[in-house]
Amino acid sequence: MNIRGPFNNPALTGDVSQTQRHLKSHPVEDVNKSHLAGKASVQAAPTSTILSRLTTELRRVPEVREELVSQVSERLDTGHYLTKAAAERTAAAIMKGF
Repeated sequence: MNIRGPFNNPALTGDVSQTQRHLKSHPVEDVNKSHLAGKASVQAAPTSTILSRLTTELRRVPEVREELVSQVSERLDTGHYLTKAAAERTAAAIMKGF
């Protein structure tokens, strides 16, 4: 995926679907069953809870729709969203929220 503009940060342009597949195939190990049980329980419990919560949230991230991203990127490159009609549609959509 090639995203242009202010989104050229490599951390933001990675393959999300690859990350999701990895998370699904590598579940978080339960700290109580690990080799650390009892040794680092004071620090491991909060870390485990945070990691578990973050892993759950990452699994909820939807798949990236590459063809839609490509279409929007092309429209941005060609100035499609810089027209008066596009500005009016954007303003109307914003005003629906009020």
